[in-house]
Amino acid sequence: MDSEISAKAYKLREILSEHSYKYHVLDNPDISDADYDRLYKELKDLELNHPEIIVPESPTQRIGEKKSRDFESIQHNPPMMSLGNTFNKEDLDLWVERTKRTLNSDFGITCELKIDGLAISLRYENGIFIEGSTRGNGFEGENVTDNLRTIHTIPLKLFGNPPETLEVRGEVYISKKAFNELNIQREYDGLPTYANPRNTAAGSVRQLDPLITAKRPLKIFIYGLGSTIPTRRFDSHWETLEWLRNLGFPINEHSRYYSQTSQINDYYFNWLDMHNKLDYETDGIVIKVDNEDHKNILGHTGREPRWAIAYKWPSEFTSTKLLSIEISVGRTGRITPYAILDPVSLGGVTITHASLHNYDYIFDRDIRSGDIVKVERAGDVIPQIIEPIYNDEHQNLSTFSMPFNCPGCNHPIIRDPSEASHYCINTLCPSQKFERINHFLSKNAMDIQGIGQKWVKIFLENDVIFDAADLYFLQIENLIDLDRMGEKLATKMIENIQSSKNKSLNNLLVGLGIRHVGSEIAETLCNHFKNLDSILEAQIDDLMVVPGIGSKVAISLIHFFQDENNQKLLKKLKECGINTTCFNQNLEMSKNISMFTGKIFCVTGTLESMTRTEISNFLKTNGAIVTSSVSKKTNYIIIGKNPSKSKVDSAEKHNTQKISEIEFFAFSNQQKDI
Repeated sequence: MDSEISAKAYKLREILSEHSYKYHVLDNPDISDADYDRLYKELKDLELNHPEIIVPESPTQRIGEKKSRDFESIQHNPPMMSLGNTFNKEDLDLWVERTKRTLNSDFGITCELKIDGLAISLRYENGIFIEGSTRGNGFEGENVTDNLRTIHTIPLKLFGNPPETLEVRGEVYISKKAFNELNIQREYDGLPTYANPRNTAAGSVRQLDPLITAKRPLKIFIYGLGSTIPTRRFDSHWETLEWLRNLGFPINEHSRYYSQTSQINDYYFNWLDMHNKLDYETDGIVIKVDNEDHKNILGHTGREPRWAIAYKWPSEFTSTKLLSIEISVGRTGRITPYAILDPVSLGGVTITHASLHNYDYIFDRDIRSGDIVKVERAGDVIPQIIEPIYNDEHQNLSTFSMPFNCPGCNHPIIRDPSEASHYCINTLCPSQKFERINHFLSKNAMDIQGIGQKWVKIFLENDVIFDAADLYFLQIENLIDLDRMGEKLATKMIENIQSSKNKSLNNLLVGLGIRHVGSEIAETLCNHFKNLDSILEAQIDDLMVVPGIGSKVAISLIHFFQDENNQKLLKKLKECGINTTCFNQNLEMSKNISMFTGKIFCVTGTLESMTRTEISNFLKTNGAIVTSSVSKKTNYIIIGKNPSKSKVDSAEKHNTQKISEIEFFAFSNQQKDI
């Protein structure tokens, strides 16, 4: 009897999953809603009477229990990189030409609509949905599995013959129609309406209660493969998308493959005219190099792949009154003017502030307080004033003058003769200190969660901390008496602070807020010098021999590390036990770096312990050059299962050293989980 019940439940689950896929993904149901509801009720009743037969992938188990605390973190391997983007054809052409030069040829591409939603990762084991997370900072995100299970276009069980472990990436969104209906209902219920579909989708996924998420009609498009175990090798991105589609994932029907880059404009301008007719928001197109070998050659820079770029739709414009011009003091002391605007709606967001960049920007455009101004917002960037709309009152308005003293410390403001910006050079300026600590906490730096700007302000006002290093010396008794601070919150804050000690050196370098040193430069310094002491000991000539480090960056580093206050900060950071050595977020650096530097590698066949992309990135990180073919200059060819015969023959012809995957790891003095 038990086996009969289990078999009946299994059959019902299979039937319901198939019809759910046809209804939610293909939008082509072949049974009525009433028939589906009848089958669903039959399965639910069966499981209710026999709870031992319930399985996680059952259609009845999409909605889980409410969470009692914040989301756990999940590591992304490989990282979920962000995309570089362009808003004009000139920059796109530069990307195409740069890519052609690297590949020595034109290349095929996949063009996709850029869905304006929330990037997520989905993990499956033996075809069953196990885990889902947000993109977060690219290296780790939040575990939102229970909420993602409520989205009907996410398959709980895959079709066909999926690999043992599969991780895919996609974009969760809400349709325009569903968004409008949701706002109508909220308005009827006396609740505030939502600003735009993207923020609504993101907020819905991050609800602590899956029941709330389940009430939001969210959908998903899958746009790429993260990883598989065992490794599944594809020749192209287009082939990958077709494979994912056959497994039951929703792939956007408007994606296209083109054999030549000259066809990009056809796709872009077609959808520039048509995208507003879609029932979901897009903010441009994504262009991806299609060939996987080409992608391995191109690699990535910082947190962006060189083999893909987003081509955004043109910016949106509106006009409003400029109420006043104020100035802010940044973490490096840079004085930045900004506009206070009469509130205006632009792209579903209410705009009250806009960037004015620097004094020259204001002067060249003759922008004055009281002007009616043209405001632009492109994608998610900060709105900016393009120009004033001149009228009879314009000439009677006062022109803007940069103040002589810093509003934060009253220290004199100077102008850097090499650039258009003004600076407060007092490193003890309270405004700079506030911004530096917030920057230190940020995602791209030490990524210390749970301490926002309000808490930083409270800490400083109550003399709890003086600088960022003081965070690591905090005890519960230092926080417990602060207004709105309880023991539980204090404990969580201290745990988050202490756990950040183990971040890589490149995170610390970003967190220090050194002028001209962002994520990419920090990673370059980290990979070259390996530890903080070596960077501190470096002279300007030592810095300038590092690829990508010019005189401006080198001088900025020397000045920063020579400053007495910065030296005190670094001493305190070392005393608290913070990590000052370099390690890659996903692949450990080689212990014998000299064996890779300058060597030319080619990889062929399927590897067991990592993908070809991962091993290529590992080699590049350690100073090697990776090519897609074997020549007389190639030093090594790494051979996996089912290698390319032509590459192996070429290696024999040129006497290239052939090594297996096992030999490679022994060669690099690493374990398999590098």
